Amino acid sequence: MLKGPSIARWLYTDGNRRHYVDSDLLVDPRLVGAASLVLVELNFEHPRGPVATGLSGDRAPYAYAWIDRATGARFELHRTLIGLGVPPEEAWRVLSAQTEEMLLRGERIDVLNAPARTMHVALHAAQDGGRSPRAMEDLRRAISEVPRDTWRQAKTVAEELDAVQALAYGLRLRSEGKDLAATLGLSAEESVDVLLHAESSISSARGFEWLASKPGTLPKVGLVIRKLFPPPAFMRAWTPLARRGRLGLSLAYLWRPLWVCGQAIPGLVAWLSARRRARHTSDE
Repeated sequence: MLKGPSIARWLYTDGNRRHYVDSDLLVDPRLVGAASLVLVELNFEHPRGPVATGLSGDRAPYAYAWIDRATGARFELHRTLIGLGVPPEEAWRVLSAQTEEMLLRGERIDVLNAPARTMHVALHAAQDGGRSPRAMEDLRRAISEVPRDTWRQAKTVAEELDAVQALAYGLRLRSEGKDLAATLGLSAEESVDVLLHAESSISSARGFEWLASKPGTLPKVGLVIRKLFPPPAFMRAWTPLARRGRLGLSLAYLWRPLWVCGQAIPGLVAWLSARRRARHTSDE
């Protein structure tokens, strides 16, 4: 289990409450399908169906959102964390070894241990550039209360996960975190991926980075074609227009390329800007 009760019991011992609205669970990426079936049996479903699971060949989501329509309970099934540079399978190998038990409602569950949890607090703040007040308060408390030795261990975990740049970015979101980053010897170099998650809310910008990382021309062309003309099931989940019979589906297919181009232009600008900034920090 990520965040939630493990953060509240760790950093909020002064009587203040840390509220959370969903549950986050990191699972072995090879077992995401099996875990999804369990959620289906518990009456959870994807809020947006095929749109939530993405297109074939596209970058897989970091987490899959589920909702219980009857109660409104929300659940996020994580295959990895934002800010990690290693593949999900390697992330699971490292993080599943960095756990401890916590008693929750009479059940013993696995949560991240103090070094991994410390790293995750900084990564969580970094993933939206400090726009989440709760994530920033978690970070403030961690910088103030977590021993420096634990932060050094957190840096070691981040090194195994290729997450040092995200760790450094998160820390530098707070003035006191800048001093800690310097103490830990963290470089000011920034990666395109970290910058796009932290400073751009345009999802198509991250799509350009993913497209650029795909090897070969044919896979790139194939992905662009699937983006422009997804399968009918995706289209029907994407827009109500496509659910209005054959005519509605046809009109939706005519509209889709225009919509994609409209999203792509600001995304391309944001992506190029992030690449320039990343090159600048690497040259310093």
